Amino acid sequence: MRSQNTRSGGGGLERSCKGTAAGWLASTEPVEGVELRRLAFARDLIHAARPLVEVACEAGFADQAHFTRVFRSAFGLTPAGYRALRIGPVDLTGRRAAH
Repeated sequence: MRSQNTRSGGGGLERSCKGTAAGWLASTEPVEGVELRRLAFARDLIHAARPLVEVACEAGFADQAHFTRVFRSAFGLTPAGYRALRIGPVDLTGRRAAH
């Protein structure tokens, strides 16, 4: 709930939390900061060779397609493409494929 400053001469200033939580993240909006933290968490799960559908779910995305769109927008490649570059091919069980 917002409160207004009611002291004498207080020009009706409202207290707001907008922007205070995102100061740590180089002038991004709070929503963008949350999304970047979710993507960082998702990358950690990708490095752990977790199945991408589980990564999407655990990182808080609606589904794997939503996760893929957001990841591609942020990093310029799909989660599967990122995984292939970082840790190599992964089989469907989530383990690294034998070379």
